[in-house]
Amino acid sequence: MPDSAIQDVICCVWFPVAGNPTQFMFQRALSDLKLDWFCLTLEVRPEDLEDAIRGVRAFRFKGVNLYQPYRLAAVPF
Repeated sequence: MPDSAIQDVICCVWFPVAGNPTQFMFQRALSDLKLDWFCLTLEVRPEDLEDAIRGVRAFRFKGVNLYQPYRLAAVPF
């Protein structure tokens, strides 16, 4: 039973998203670990990456998995 009424969320940020199984893998892992967390996949165009990182912070996501080209690009944000 979770201690909070608010479910913790993590996200995967990709572009394009189609066919990427990462959300499924994360959701299965969270379930196996008995964490009442939810994983979202967010399709973010490269020009919107800075805004997306701000959104991750504003929504207080527990974590974000960035598609490889975005990892270094997100460091300044």
